[in-house]
Amino acid sequence: MGTALELYAKDHEGRYPDALEDVVPKYLDKLRECPGAEEVTYTYQTGPNAPTNEKGWEDFYLLECQGEHHANVSVPANYPKYNCEIGLIDR
Repeated sequence: MGTALELYAKDHEGRYPDALEDVVPKYLDKLRECPGAEEVTYTYQTGPNAPTNEKGWEDFYLLECQGEHHANVSVPANYPKYNCEIGLIDR
């Protein structure tokens, strides 16, 4: 999904979409389900107040899987996380 967000930005003068659903169907055929939850659990936050936006960038996103669906593989809650600056954020 991070790649779809970057492709969207490339086609829209470097701006990320306002909503995750805006990448469907041009960049993704559908929003992906979390394999552990077997449903769409990803949240998408944008703007200067989005979590992990320490530089206060106006055009910024954080995409993360909400919940504790990966306990069987020792992954913390609300992971994986991606943002436009770092990509995959270490746990």
